[in-house]
Amino acid sequence: MNHKGLSMEPAVHPVQLLQFYADIGVDTVVLDAPQNRLAVSAPSQVLKMAAPAAPATAPATGAIAAEGEAKALAAAAETLPALKDALQAFEGLPAKRTARHTVFADGNPESRILFVTDVPTAEDDRTGVPFSGPVGALFDKMIGAIGLDRTKVYITSVLNWRLPGGAKPAASDIAVSLPFFHRHIALAKPAVIIPMGAVAAQAILGKKAKTITRARGKWAVYEGIPVLPMLHPEYLMATPAQKVQAWADLLALKAKLAELGL
Repeated sequence: MNHKGLSMEPAVHPVQLLQFYADIGVDTVVLDAPQNRLAVSAPSQVLKMAAPAAPATAPATGAIAAEGEAKALAAAAETLPALKDALQAFEGLPAKRTARHTVFADGNPESRILFVTDVPTAEDDRTGVPFSGPVGALFDKMIGAIGLDRTKVYITSVLNWRLPGGAKPAASDIAVSLPFFHRHIALAKPAVIIPMGAVAAQAILGKKAKTITRARGKWAVYEGIPVLPMLHPEYLMATPAQKVQAWADLLALKAKLAELGL
């Protein structure tokens, strides 16, 4: 404060002020001459402060290129370690630049029992391991209830990087991730697949798993492999009443494993 009680704080930089206005939705500058806003009919009569829009084809072109690169890298991987290396070298998914770790897999890669989560959680991103933290603790209890643990199952994720702020994946995110995911299944050679959550189920079964609440508990087939969609542990934490459904699905899985000799 100066001796007159006025603030001596530094002035806001003009660029910061313009950004502030843009953030709160003020996007029209003052014109040189008064305007009758009721008479304005052409959008060209209003000057905008927005940056020039990128060409409409740019995002689509970028996504197509990234998907093509993902397909080539995935197809070239002959082993699970090679697939992991290919993923870590891949730069086509923006989420990789903000994620801490590549969440590739956990458990026993020799297991014939494959569990699939959808998108890494914040804890998964921190540890680099799918089904970490409280969600992972519930997952461990679930499979433990039918005599399994992480040494007896294999776990992977459809997307291998957490999206900023835990956002839901866009269709383009999934499309770029699917070549790696499907190659992961082919290399793991599971005898049974348990996708947990809507994204995981749809990545394997497509439109057959439009909603996880309808798809769960119903056996389906992917490339000749039995598939049993289940509710995600994170969903079960938010809706504990659904654990009854999850228990029924676990019992169905246990019976199938016995039938397969696993």
